[in-house]
Amino acid sequence: LVLKRSNASDRCGFFRINGESVVPYTVKDGVKYVPLFYFEGETDHLKLKSETVSQWDLAYLKFCCKVQGIRNELFSNEICAVVSLDEVKGHFPNGTTFEDYWPAKGSIEALPATRGSAGAGNWTQKPAGQPSS
Repeated sequence: LVLKRSNASDRCGFFRINGESVVPYTVKDGVKYVPLFYFEGETDHLKLKSETVSQWDLAYLKFCCKVQGIRNELFSNEICAVVSLDEVKGHFPNGTTFEDYWPAKGSIEALPATRGSAGAGNWTQKPAGQPSS
């Protein structure tokens, strides 16, 4: 994940559909699942085939949602409705491409180095109102 590219052993990642739409996925029991909320308007058929993810499977999916900058309220619950990528593929016309993808720039980035650090960057931020050290 740190390398910003996907490979077959990843627990989560992204698919780019027809070189345009980017959809996150998580892997549960060896199957790639995408969030149902990504397919508004098409969810009636997909809901019948949907499952839920929780715990670590959901944590991986939430990470991808954060990377992509998705609004927190869409994935803030302790479970998330998902549908298998294979099921989703069946709702697209023949010839639609699905490629593994990793966004070049995500919403989660290392904070700039401060004078007190060794230039490694900082992945945490102090809560507002706390004094700087």
